[in-house]
Amino acid sequence: MARKILSAAAVGFVLTGCWAGFRNDPARTGQQPFEFILSPTNVAELERVWAAPTGGAVSSSPAMVSGVVYVGSDDGQVRAFDAAGVTNCTGVPSTCTPLWNRTTGGAITSSPAVANGVVYIGSADTSLYAFGLPGTAPPTTTTVSSNANPATAGTPITFTATVTSPIGVPTGTVTFTDGQTTLANQTLANGQATVTVSNLTVGTHTIGAGYSGGGPFPASSASPISQVVNATGTLRYVDRASSACTDSGNGTVTAPFCTINGAALKATAGQTVIVAAGTYAEQVTVVSSGTATAPIIFTAASGATVNVSGARNGFTITGRSWIVVRGFDVTTTTSHGISVIGSSNIVIESNRVSRAGLPEAGRTGYGIHLSGVTQSFVSDNTTDRNTDAGIHVVAASNSNVVTGNVSFSNARGYVRAAAGIDVRESTGNLVHANVAHDNEDSGINAWTGLTNGQNTFSNNISQRNGDHGIDVHNAVDARVIANTVFRNADSGIESTTSTRTYIANNVSVDNGINSTRSGGNLRIDSSSAGTATLNDDLVFMSVPGTVVDWSGTKYTTLAAFRSATGQESRGLEGDPRFRSAAAADFRLLAGSPAIDSANADASGQPATDFNGLGRFDDPATANTGIGVIRFVDRGAFEYRP
Repeated sequence: MARKILSAAAVGFVLTGCWAGFRNDPARTGQQPFEFILSPTNVAELERVWAAPTGGAVSSSPAMVSGVVYVGSDDGQVRAFDAAGVTNCTGVPSTCTPLWNRTTGGAITSSPAVANGVVYIGSADTSLYAFGLPGTAPPTTTTVSSNANPATAGTPITFTATVTSPIGVPTGTVTFTDGQTTLANQTLANGQATVTVSNLTVGTHTIGAGYSGGGPFPASSASPISQVVNATGTLRYVDRASSACTDSGNGTVTAPFCTINGAALKATAGQTVIVAAGTYAEQVTVVSSGTATAPIIFTAASGATVNVSGARNGFTITGRSWIVVRGFDVTTTTSHGISVIGSSNIVIESNRVSRAGLPEAGRTGYGIHLSGVTQSFVSDNTTDRNTDAGIHVVAASNSNVVTGNVSFSNARGYVRAAAGIDVRESTGNLVHANVAHDNEDSGINAWTGLTNGQNTFSNNISQRNGDHGIDVHNAVDARVIANTVFRNADSGIESTTSTRTYIANNVSVDNGINSTRSGGNLRIDSSSAGTATLNDDLVFMSVPGTVVDWSGTKYTTLAAFRSATGQESRGLEGDPRFRSAAAADFRLLAGSPAIDSANADASGQPATDFNGLGRFDDPATANTGIGVIRFVDRGAFEYRP
């Protein structure tokens, strides 16, 4: 009888046949035994820990993951047993029955592999099987999108649901809903399902998609989208290239407006202004407001490049609400590219705003400027080469969301002052999942004022800026959470003259190298140190330098800083193993100390990463994180193999 004896320091089992029993048991004469045998170090005679019958010869090694042993046999079944020999085991000595078993179509001679809640095993029936473990399969993600939003009543609208999983392409059905009403049940094909409808009524519809689950793929639901359906005649068209265009008409498809501003003077609640490709040398001044259910929307036509340039501002919105500006290329304005003042519920999304203002004192311009603006969204814009901050949020601009934007190469030119994103004297804002790089001053300014609080800066990437990565100054209750900050000219994350700054779960690397100013991956000045909280950050210097500057004392190791201050009790110092920092790819490689080590309960910790992906438990990394989920990663990216 062939045997392989493993020491207790390894696995502790022997696997040799079709059932398990005592070693040298004469009752087994003529049979090929399947034994799990503990082999303690320096013990002469082997003793059985437990035995488990299988239905056929076992020709391969088992696999053990998280206290469970998986093994295949010639009867075509793969079985799972409690490695400790406690659960599903009876008798003395113990005989165990499977915790779990599945059947293939032929004998199993290969060893199982277990990852991400799935057992993979080959069979003599020429198939490779993947069996999902009960309750352990990774979650699926379902999203829903529309091909026409807004749409006109009576026209077809196609909704697409996409279901993804880290372990394969899900199969099954998706249920599309309009509020509580079911639109259709559709079968997934290559992870997608679609439904086309043309009978939605005028108004705003809440469209959802629910995946029912199937095989190893658990059910999931999409975040619903708001589908706007306008009445016939609520679309206004602009096309300066049309020979029939006129600003005296109503902007029909056959007689469009010549200018966007001509449409803005007549657009009312519930109307959408669709602008054809071309260069529009004008300032668009919005004169009316929309409503919660009937916003006024200004949008570039599908696939069109619409350039708005040359005037004082590209768009100006003052004292208005429920306005959307989407898809424009705003450039070379003499002041701010898009200016919003004293307004609420404004959406500025998917625009490119560049080269605003002039590089002269008193004549600079912000890319997107919000002053006294509330409950608004600035999302998925690109702001670059403006003569002041790419995005400027100021003067009690409260409870706004700034997300998904890329802001780079903004510079006054004559003095270092232009940041990527600049938030000042405002409260309750979320600055999340933005990229700020190569700006003249800091990537992100959090100068929010000592009478304001609870501004959160999370999942941002701030790299190679001329001052700090994230600069908290004259702020109260600023939360800097789960950002990735790399090689900024001065300190990476800084807090000066601020109260109760909370810094956690960030990755800050190689900041302030050879700086003639302050430096350090983290810097807290004497005016902030008394109330600041730092923990669960990952810091690293690839060359000798300041890791933390605390109240003027420069520490070259995190251990020395921790010993002196008691801060960063769970902080880590080590190479985060970016995929390619040189190519600005700050996703993590296997073995990064950032993996599965963050504090999931940190105040302001986002549920998803920079890419909107959920948290992933790396099976190769021990969970050293704390909180409700012990496998959250530090920094802006969640590791995915």
